[in-house]
Amino acid sequence: MKFRRSALIGIVLLTSITLVEGTSRAVTSVAPTGLPLYQFVNTGVEPLPWNAVSLQAQLNATTMLGGPHGATNATEGVLAYRTSTDELAMFTQTTTGGVQWSDLTTGNDVPVPAADPVPFFDPSNNADLLYVDTNGDVELLSPNEPDTMLGARLHYGSPWRPLVTTNLSALTGVPAAVGLPSIAVSGTTGTVAYRTATDAIEVLTLTWETGDPIPVYGQNAITVTSLGTTTGPSPLATPTTTSTTTTSTTTTPPAPTTGFASDPVVLPGLTPSFAALVNGDLLILSNAGGSIDAWTSENLTAATGTPTLTGALALGTGTSTIDLVGLTTAGSVELYSSFYLTATPAVRANAKVVDFGSWSVESLTALAAGAPPLSGQLAVEVTPSQVAVAGQAANWGDLFVLSSPTGTNSWSATNVSVTAGSTARTVANIVAGLTIGGELTLYAAGVASPPPEGVGVYAIPTAKWSTAITNGWPIISETGGLGTRSTPWVGFTNATTTVATSPDFLLGQAIYNSHKRVTWLSFWTISGPLASEPQTPATYYAHGYAAGEWVATQIDTYRGLGVGLKPDWVIFDPEGYPDNHSGLDAPTGASPATLAKYATYWSAMLSGWQQGIQAVDPSLNAAVYAEQSEYRNYQLVSLSMPVFMALAFGGTGPTQVAGASGSNVRGYISFGASCNPATTLQSEATTLLNPPWSGQFNTLQFNPGVYCAPPEA
Repeated sequence: MKFRRSALIGIVLLTSITLVEGTSRAVTSVAPTGLPLYQFVNTGVEPLPWNAVSLQAQLNATTMLGGPHGATNATEGVLAYRTSTDELAMFTQTTTGGVQWSDLTTGNDVPVPAADPVPFFDPSNNADLLYVDTNGDVELLSPNEPDTMLGARLHYGSPWRPLVTTNLSALTGVPAAVGLPSIAVSGTTGTVAYRTATDAIEVLTLTWETGDPIPVYGQNAITVTSLGTTTGPSPLATPTTTSTTTTSTTTTPPAPTTGFASDPVVLPGLTPSFAALVNGDLLILSNAGGSIDAWTSENLTAATGTPTLTGALALGTGTSTIDLVGLTTAGSVELYSSFYLTATPAVRANAKVVDFGSWSVESLTALAAGAPPLSGQLAVEVTPSQVAVAGQAANWGDLFVLSSPTGTNSWSATNVSVTAGSTARTVANIVAGLTIGGELTLYAAGVASPPPEGVGVYAIPTAKWSTAITNGWPIISETGGLGTRSTPWVGFTNATTTVATSPDFLLGQAIYNSHKRVTWLSFWTISGPLASEPQTPATYYAHGYAAGEWVATQIDTYRGLGVGLKPDWVIFDPEGYPDNHSGLDAPTGASPATLAKYATYWSAMLSGWQQGIQAVDPSLNAAVYAEQSEYRNYQLVSLSMPVFMALAFGGTGPTQVAGASGSNVRGYISFGASCNPATTLQSEATTLLNPPWSGQFNTLQFNPGVYCAPPEA
C-alpha cells in the first residue's frame, strides 16, 4: 500500500465554503429521462405483506436519475436522489407518519451533481448530503441552522441562507471519481472516504462542535493507493498476520499498480476504517493509531477462501453487528459479518483500536431457497426483527429480499414484486432500504411501473377498449372464457373461437398497441364438480388445476401472436356449472359445520387453480373473484392470493358485509354502475376509492353495450 499525506493546513478553509444563493444554477436544456420512484412497504399483515406504492404524488411528480439512497435515525428516515433535471431532492418520513419532500437545488446555487447524493445524519441529527459534482469535487451539503457564530462569520454582510456547501476536495486537494462517497459518524467525529480519479481512496476526518451544523476540518487526510510499496515504513509493506478471536490469517498486499475497483464503504466506529475491492478481493483497511499515516489491512477474501467480488459493496449495521455485502461475478450474495467490541461504538474510551472483532462469511444465495442471482447496488437493513438484503434479480428485474430473523441463520427469498401484486415488477439496479420505527421499507425506480391503481371498466363493448385506454381509464377487464361441462372446465365462448380471436387476447392486443401502462384484469369462469362427480376437495382441486393449466397455456401463446404482455392478474370466477357458483356455495341456512366443509372446497379449488397456473407459467399471478358473503363464510381472508370482491350499485348500495375485509382484498368489481348524470359516475368512482372500501384496483360495469368516458375526461 502507498499513502500520501495531504499537504493541507488550517482548521477551516473559508474559501472552500459556498453559501447557498438565491439564484438557480443553469442545467442542460434537454432534461434527461428519469424513472419513477416506488416504495415497497412491508405491512407485516399476512398473507400478502408487501404493497407497492408510487411516490410520484409525494415527490412533486419528479422522476429520478440513478437511484435512491437512504439513512435513518431514531425518529425519521430520509431518501436522497437526483431528479431528471439534475437537481438534488430529499424525501423525509417520520416514525409518526409525517412526510416532506424538499428540492435542494431550485432557487439555490448548489453544484450540479454528477452522481447520486448520499444522505447521513450529523451529530445534531440534521440530514446532510455527500455527492460528487460535475467538476469531480466531493461536496458536503449541510443545513445552516442554527445560526451559529461560525455560520455568521461565513456569511457576514450577506443575507442568511438555508444551506452551506463545503467542497471537501478543495480541502484535500484530491479530485474524485464519479461515484458514491461514504461517511460514518461516531459521536462528534465523521470519517469520509471517496474513490479518487486515479482509483485511490481518499480518507479525511471532520469534527462537529456542539450545536453547530457546519463541521470543522481537522487537517487529517490521507490518500491510500493499492501499490505494493510505500514511501516510508508501513505495516503493509510486507505480508501481515491478523489475529481474531477465532482465527489467525495472513493477508497479502494487492498486486502492484492495481487500483481500487469499488467505491469505499466507511465502517462505523471512532477508528477510521473502510472496505473496498482490489482485484476482486474484499479488503478491510483500518487506521492503526498514532497518526493518519499508519494503517493495517485484512484481505477477507483470502482469509475466508471465498469467491472474488465485483461491483458495489453495501453495509448494514445494528446495535452490535456489522453486515457487509458484496456480489460475486455469478450474482451470488456474500455476507461478511462482524461485531462491535463494545455495544455502543460512539462512547468507546480508546479510539486507537480496531472497532470490530473477527469476520464470518456466508453465501446467502445458497442458504435462501429459490434466491436468484442479484445485480447492482444492494440494500442491507438490520431491523429489530430481521436482517434483510434486497436487490434486483439479475437478467430478470424483479425486486427480491433475502431475510433471516434476528439471531437465526434461517434465510428465505421473497419476490417482493410478485407479493406486491405487480407484473410490471421490473426495478432499476439500485435499491435502498429504510428502517423507520423498526419497520423495513424498500425503494427502487420502477422501470416498468407497477399496475396503475384507481377505478376502471369491466365488460364494455370490445370496440371501445382502445377508446377507454385513450380516454384514461387506468384498469380494463374482460372475461376470457366461460365454464364448461367437461375438462378442462373452462373454454372459449364458441367452437370457432381461437386464441387469436379470444376476448382476453384481443384486450391484451388493444393494451399492447396503445403503448400505455394499463392494469389488465383477466377473468375466467370455471365449473365445479357436476352431479356425476363426487363432491370432495380432491375433485374441486382437480377442476381448479385443469382450468388453471389450460388458461395459463392460452396466455403463454400471446407473445407468439404478437402481444408481448400478460394480464396483471388471472382471476378465478366461480360462476360456472352447476348453477350455485360452481358448486362452491353452501345451501341457504347452512350450519357452521356445513360452511366449514364448503370452505375446504373453496380452498382446494383455488389451490388447484393457482398451482395449475404456476405449473405452466410462474410469472402469472392468480387471483379470485368473490362476493362479500363468500369471503366471510368460506374464510377467504386466509388465501395467499389477491381477492377482487363483487359489489353492486343501486338503491342504497353498495353495503358492507361484516367480516368481509382483509389484507388480500385488492379491489372491487362493481356492477349496476351508471354513466349519467356525470356526478353519479364520479360519485361511484369516489365510493370505491374511499373508506370503507378503499380499493386499489376497481372496476365499474355498465348496462350491456354501454361505454362511458371517465369522469375527468
